[in-house]
Amino acid sequence: MRHTRQWLAKAHRWGSLALGLLLLVVVISGVVLVLNPEIEQVTHPSLYDTDPGPAKLAPGQALAVVHKELPEFDTAGTFIYDNRGAWEVHSPATGEVARMHRIEWPDDDAVEFHLPQGKMIELLRDCDLTVEELIEIRPPADATTRYPHISLEWARRFPCEEVWRARKAG
Repeated sequence: MRHTRQWLAKAHRWGSLALGLLLLVVVISGVVLVLNPEIEQVTHPSLYDTDPGPAKLAPGQALAVVHKELPEFDTAGTFIYDNRGAWEVHSPATGEVARMHRIEWPDDDAVEFHLPQGKMIELLRDCDLTVEELIEIRPPADATTRYPHISLEWARRFPCEEVWRARKAG
């Protein structure tokens, strides 16, 4: 009887230790899974550092950038307007729009980046993705807008919303 009791006490101690270690592993792995975004930010800070970028350009400087970067862009009769902190240069002759790619929201800390389609395809290709479909979303004929400077006709002619469908290559 005494040996049985001693044996049960030892089995209880070692079993409790083994179970405690197992629970410790479960808890630590759960913490790692829950805090994964924060851990990633600490271990890879370069992925989360954002460059504030250059100071906002004046309209003339934006036009100069378009001349430099897009020499084929017809700037005759262009008009320039501020689209939520990013300049857009419009050519009425061709209907083309040259956009500065970084858009900063004045009432928010959010920053958007809008690439032209060619640059977007290049970026996706560099990320080893294959573009399968590009859907340009146009507003319906009876749509209304909250942007007074963009007419429905213009929005239907030049879609500003896109859906990209890409697949990992290989």
